[in-house]
Amino acid sequence: CKIWESSASCQTCSCMRRRGWSWKFYRIICVTGKFLQSGFTTMCNIGLIPFMCMRHPNGYRSILKYSNTFCGSAEHGTMQLFGVLVLVLSRTSSFAGQVGSNMVLGVT
Repeated sequence: CKIWESSASCQTCSCMRRRGWSWKFYRIICVTGKFLQSGFTTMCNIGLIPFMCMRHPNGYRSILKYSNTFCGSAEHGTMQLFGVLVLVLSRTSSFAGQVGSNMVLGVT
């Protein structure tokens, strides 16, 4: 309770401990892993949007979700760069979460 600033938080924390609702470290790690898993799926969907091109009847290709952005243009290249960045960062954070939880739980 020294970390928390308000006395109400400290009272709630001690009340939870008396009732047996205190946080267990392995449960926190598991919940964090679930959030990272959900975030990974969402960020993969966002990161792959620039790579989904569709062909128009006139021969041009544009991004499926943003039909005003043509594939191969400068805007499309920028979107692809940020898409790759999102994919790399989401995978890195997900991998770090998995490794961290395995280290804490003692799984090899």
